[in-house]
Amino acid sequence: MAIPHLDFERILDNVRAGIYIFKDGKFIYVNKTIEEISGYSKHEFSDLDPFLLLHPRDRERISEYSEMAFRGENPPDELELRIIRKDGSMRWIAFRPVVLENRLILGTVFDITEMKEVKKRLEESEKVFRVLAENAISGIFIFQDDKFVYVNPIVERLTGYKREEFLKMNFWDLVHPEMKETVKERGRKRQKGERVEPSVYEIPYLTKQGELRWGIFSFSSTVYKGRPAGFCIVNDITENKLLEKRLKESEERFREFSEESLQGILVIQDGKIVYSNKVMEVTGYKRDELIGKRLVELIPKKFRKVANKAYTDAMNGKKVTNVELKYITKGGDEGWALVNAVKINYNGKKAVLSNIIDITERKRLEMQIKKSEEKFRNLWNSVEDIVVVIDAEGRIRECNRKALEVSGLKREELIGKRISDFVSGEWIERIKELIKGEKGPERVEVLASIDGKKLWIEATANIIYDGEPLLHVIGRDITERKRMEEVLKESENKFRSLVERSVAGVYLIQDGVLKYVNPKLAEICGFEAEELINKKVTHVIHPDYRELVENNIRKRLSGESVAINYTLKIMTKDGGVRDVEAYGSRAVIGGKPAIIGTLIDVTELRKSEEKYRKIFSNSSVLIAIVNEFGIVVDCNPAMERSVGRNPIGKSFFDLFPKEVAERRLKHLRQALESNRNVSFIDNNDGYFYTTFIPLELPEGKFCLAMVEDVTDLMNLNMLLKTINEISNIIVHETDCETILRRIRKKLSNYQCQIIWRKGGRVKVLGDVNCDKLRLSISYPVEITTELFMNGFRVEGEEKLCMDCEKACPVKENSHIIILPLFDTVSYGTLILFKKEKPFENELEMLKTMANDIAFALRSLELAEQKRKAYRQINKNIEYFAYLLDAIRNPLMVIAGLAEIDDSENSKLILEQVERIDEIIRNLDKGWIETEEVRNYLNH
Repeated sequence: MAIPHLDFERILDNVRAGIYIFKDGKFIYVNKTIEEISGYSKHEFSDLDPFLLLHPRDRERISEYSEMAFRGENPPDELELRIIRKDGSMRWIAFRPVVLENRLILGTVFDITEMKEVKKRLEESEKVFRVLAENAISGIFIFQDDKFVYVNPIVERLTGYKREEFLKMNFWDLVHPEMKETVKERGRKRQKGERVEPSVYEIPYLTKQGELRWGIFSFSSTVYKGRPAGFCIVNDITENKLLEKRLKESEERFREFSEESLQGILVIQDGKIVYSNKVMEVTGYKRDELIGKRLVELIPKKFRKVANKAYTDAMNGKKVTNVELKYITKGGDEGWALVNAVKINYNGKKAVLSNIIDITERKRLEMQIKKSEEKFRNLWNSVEDIVVVIDAEGRIRECNRKALEVSGLKREELIGKRISDFVSGEWIERIKELIKGEKGPERVEVLASIDGKKLWIEATANIIYDGEPLLHVIGRDITERKRMEEVLKESENKFRSLVERSVAGVYLIQDGVLKYVNPKLAEICGFEAEELINKKVTHVIHPDYRELVENNIRKRLSGESVAINYTLKIMTKDGGVRDVEAYGSRAVIGGKPAIIGTLIDVTELRKSEEKYRKIFSNSSVLIAIVNEFGIVVDCNPAMERSVGRNPIGKSFFDLFPKEVAERRLKHLRQALESNRNVSFIDNNDGYFYTTFIPLELPEGKFCLAMVEDVTDLMNLNMLLKTINEISNIIVHETDCETILRRIRKKLSNYQCQIIWRKGGRVKVLGDVNCDKLRLSISYPVEITTELFMNGFRVEGEEKLCMDCEKACPVKENSHIIILPLFDTVSYGTLILFKKEKPFENELEMLKTMANDIAFALRSLELAEQKRKAYRQINKNIEYFAYLLDAIRNPLMVIAGLAEIDDSENSKLILEQVERIDEIIRNLDKGWIETEEVRNYLNH
């Protein structure tokens, strides 16, 4: 049967699906695509047995399929089977036959070989994926259409959800709310196959139990069951996060402590400095200069052995404490340091952490302290308290005059005695605990037995160090006070036995009247007890307080307030007025409400409070009471004068600069939290020694602030340091002008000016541009402050400093110190300007410093004169040598000529030549002596 239309046949040949017509077991038409799929031509198909074309395993299936179709049953719309191509290879096809009239079959064929291969590989891949995913150590999940479609067991274990629960959840349901929208947006883009960066990031997620955990998620796009999906691998990093946080907090704490520390801190690794805090810039090196520097470069040679041993001991795990050694500054100066060291791990490697205290000043002061020991011993012996120093063995090492007086022993008899000779074993144990540092300083009362006499001593003790820990004990004889306490105790016992249960007034109010009063209450009111029974309470209440008392009684009887404590005034029988403190609480007696309370007479206490208020108000020490927020609730006038205004109701931040307020608030809270006194020195327009003392008041927690001005003491310390630095300049510099310029720089806080006289010239080192000032101080003269109050007057002129327009320290400061630089001769004048009045000993110390400077200038002048003499002697020696040579040469010629001539004149000439030679020999001796003088000066 032929196809009638050629155009239709061409169209079918260009269709990518195979098309065939089959009837009665024969192919009557195949298109070009069928030829390509099978490898047979159209002509070959007309004679081809269809069953030979089919794969043997699929022939039976196609027969069953055909029978179903011809019987009119509904076979599958599409059938997949294999064919054998002409070249013997196998292909998979999918065909869809349609049965027409007369058993005519029209069918379409698709080559699905490649699809089958892909499907097979995909199935294999999925099997491998599932094996890997189910056994992976990381969490793996796939999401599609916003839902989880796969999760492995690790994801279940990390989150606490079961797999079947996941399949009902959106993929963003686990994410912490802060990241939910970001994850949702990026996940939807990945489901569409879009590229999203970053692909790996850290996300907080919530478990089924609500626990917050962290994971590192690696996202990518994939295809799942033929459609785009999102793929993710997750690893839980919660523990790492916690470790990172702890490490960061630890590092931050170390850095914070290090940077805030007043002591130097170094970390040494492999002998090199790998970390330094700012305090170590005391060496003259900046921190970045110290990093990488070998430690031994900072240590003088004679101390390197000590430093190396300390470093080795620390690296071997030994704790190195209180090692004293010298260090070298960048400028070549030497200082003293106290070193403690311990082994640490730093950046994963062993290192040594060193804590360093600069004790240069302490070392210098030790000598001064030693010289001042006698002066302090006089003070030691002048106090009226017992003072002893005890060692760890309990032996008395030192004592003052009062201790000898109380003990009745001589010094040589008391020193070396054990404290156990005077006090019981209980106190010996306390002493040992104090020396070991197991207990802090405390005030104790000790019963001592001295030469058979019993004495009570009130003592305080502190640890001091003199090469070893010693206990410094200050005691006071309180034997008489203890005797009085015993007498008072006996008196109280007798009193208690004579009164009813309480020493306070006791009352019972019921039905608006007093039903009971004890003798004490009657005594307070001036009545007999019987006179008050069944009287109204207001009978003894001062008129100003009656309404308050009635309201309080009503509140307690009605149950509005269970108990009330307040102060009020009462009227005594004789018309007097007394202050009392009442405490009453509701009770039920005989089935009726009543009030039982106590009444205490506080009249004398009020008077005492007033007395202490006067002491508080008149004290020269600055005193204030502040609450836990740093707000002043009370203060004495001295504090108000110091602050310059009324500080009550104002906080530290209202009264002081921010940094000062923060520092003081920190110490205040430290005192309140530890419930211990906290003392510190603060700098705010002067130096102040402050102590915060915790107070427990009915209104809450407060601190008593006691402040002493120690500005002079601190200024003295700073001046000592400055003078020491100036002494170092004098010792190491050899040029006068350099010395004076460096000294002026060190005295910059005085706005120092120097008038320097050298070789008849006057040179000014400083910023003073006033000719009057230079004229007045160009020679050694004592100039008083009053002279500067009205300015300088120069003869013939009346213009004062206050009228001058030039900028000048004279007008900026109220105190000027003039220090002549005089040592045999005048070298000039040192002028120091101050706004504040010089403190005690400041002028004497500055005068001594000026004398040292003048002595140094004199020494340098003598050295210069010595050098000039040396240069002149050199010139003289050269001239001597030239002169001798100049004489000897012609003299030899004259002598030679005289010897040739045998006359009388020649003899006379030779005699004169001999005399001249003698003179030359004497000149040689003088030349040798001059050479010796030159060598002496040179050395």
